[in-house]
Amino acid sequence: MLATALDWGLAVLSGALLSLGLIYWAGAFFTLALRSVGLLNIFLTEGIDEDTRHARVVGRLGGTVLALIVFVVYLGGVAVLSFAPIYLFTVVTGQPYILLEQQPVYFWLAFGLGSLLPLLLPTLRGSSASDYSPLSQLLHRLILGNYAVSRKLFRLEAARIAHDAVDESFVIVSGLARAGTTALCKMLAERGALYSLRYANVPFLMSPRLWAKIYRPRSDRERERSHGDSVGFGYNSVEALEEYFWKNMLDDAFITPGALTEHEVSAETYTDYLKYQQLVKPQDGSGGTYLAKNNNFILRYASLRSHNQAFSIICLIREPLDHASSLLKLHRRFSEQQRADPFVLEYMDWLGHHEFGTNHKPFRFDDQEEALPEGNPAQLDYWLHVWLNYYRRVATLVDDEKFYLLCYRELVERPAAVLAELSARIGVPLRTEGLRPFTATSTYDEATADRGLLEQCRALYEELQRYAV
Repeated sequence: MLATALDWGLAVLSGALLSLGLIYWAGAFFTLALRSVGLLNIFLTEGIDEDTRHARVVGRLGGTVLALIVFVVYLGGVAVLSFAPIYLFTVVTGQPYILLEQQPVYFWLAFGLGSLLPLLLPTLRGSSASDYSPLSQLLHRLILGNYAVSRKLFRLEAARIAHDAVDESFVIVSGLARAGTTALCKMLAERGALYSLRYANVPFLMSPRLWAKIYRPRSDRERERSHGDSVGFGYNSVEALEEYFWKNMLDDAFITPGALTEHEVSAETYTDYLKYQQLVKPQDGSGGTYLAKNNNFILRYASLRSHNQAFSIICLIREPLDHASSLLKLHRRFSEQQRADPFVLEYMDWLGHHEFGTNHKPFRFDDQEEALPEGNPAQLDYWLHVWLNYYRRVATLVDDEKFYLLCYRELVERPAAVLAELSARIGVPLRTEGLRPFTATSTYDEATADRGLLEQCRALYEELQRYAV
């Protein structure tokens, strides 16, 4: 007996119902995954006594078991729902379901086709305000949100290169956000034998070699980043990602409710940092010198310098009113984005990006008597205070022979000459052909700034320019 159109239709319908059930009840799976990995994270956490570990496990176990029960119930319900049309067909007609009994291969092909239909129709699949799919968000939460799991993966990878030689002459690009650090870092990475973390390393930032074996993005296409500043990014673009290493290894000890604080780095953590750089290094022989963009680096600069006199840091500085205006603009933009899509806030917290937005935290330095910047972050004067606080600390570092100040204006107006000078300073050959000045627009109202505060900022800016390369 041949299968009818109804038999084929039932197979497609069953597949579609299965897919729909999994889509709409995926929350049960996500909850189970998050709770299970969270439980594993407790077992892998270092430096806690067994009583504390036991208490944490007991506190989490009940919720994990409940999530497992809910998941099993939902999974069973989805299975029943998907095959209900076929069961009802046999009950109502009193006839066997020919396609499944006599032609199972064709049944499963039709079933598979039906399961794809909800994924192809946006109206059925639903839409998300986020640039990240629910499954991508889950993976980020599982890995970036569980420090002990990420740290264990790092330890496993680092053990394999324990005897490899390390290069301590790495290069750091830093400065207050919106000073041109991204542009310079991209320029260096593209024009010299330097390697750095890239977007493709996310979310396995602590185990880049493992992730590289699993995930190999083929597209080099870039799109404008969420800053709205015409700077493109793609999977192979370098970005400020190494801060997750410091957050993880230091257990966020330098992050307080109101500020990011200056801190010490132990010799053991510094050694781990060098191992981490080796893990980031491409294994195809195209390595060179480690490069990182890290705007928080100044918080541990003095400590790291005590461990290493060889690394170079390039710190960018920008005209204060122009700089503060740009920070204010980005603060407003990211505050709106984080309210519209909470995952943006989670993502920025994981990566230690507190420069602006609802999770903004200013820097607090040990040697400064001034209080933290006060006022409303929605006003220009607040960001002038942030600028003054940051670059007063920078002014104490300019005598360091490996600390290079670079003016943003010089970078945009004379990029080839700037790269040639930096090449000589950091000891890395850099190609300068084809570099052209690029346009930097400024839109700010000087009348809205406190005159005395602005004069302090500009006086410091003029002083720092004398030390610039």
